[in-house]
Amino acid sequence: TDDGSDTGEPRAGVEFVLSIPVKGMERIVTDVGGTSGKWGSKFTVDHDNEREEGESGATSSTADMSSLSNRQKKKLKRQQLATGVPGLVPVPFGYASDDDPAGNCFAIQGTCAHLKCRTYAVVSEPSNVIDNDHHLVCASVVEAFCHSSYWDNERKLFRPDSCSVPPYLTFFGAQQFGYVSCCGD
Repeated sequence: TDDGSDTGEPRAGVEFVLSIPVKGMERIVTDVGGTSGKWGSKFTVDHDNEREEGESGATSSTADMSSLSNRQKKKLKRQQLATGVPGLVPVPFGYASDDDPAGNCFAIQGTCAHLKCRTYAVVSEPSNVIDNDHHLVCASVVEAFCHSSYWDNERKLFRPDSCSVPPYLTFFGAQQFGYVSCCGD
């Protein structure tokens, strides 16, 4: 929902979707988190024309990376991700059909659950703001979707229903993940 503000600043009343990733999506999660959206779309599909014209980001082998400083590595990563995060693909919220889109909200392909949220406050007091690029957003879940393989209907629990589906990820920070599974692994 739009409140009529064109400032680009975070505001209340905006809807967004949180997508719950599964094992195997760790690189996508860290690349998305390490890429600023203020420089353009994180989705490769939005940059397909650029790639066709030969304007794709620079590439480098792992051997080249080892001789670079941290600052150079960050710059190279930014260049590599300038045309989007590989593997990041938008899908309709709740895997709705293309004939029945869920407004302008979308989820991420390969995720096991989607939470549509609506912001009700954005913390903007200088003492509580992390920095000028990050904001504390307060939101409530207004709609949810869970793939049937991750819902225990008997206990009303969100969890993988068998060892045959990948565990879902929890993010501990500092590029560390936890895995939630119904198995003992």
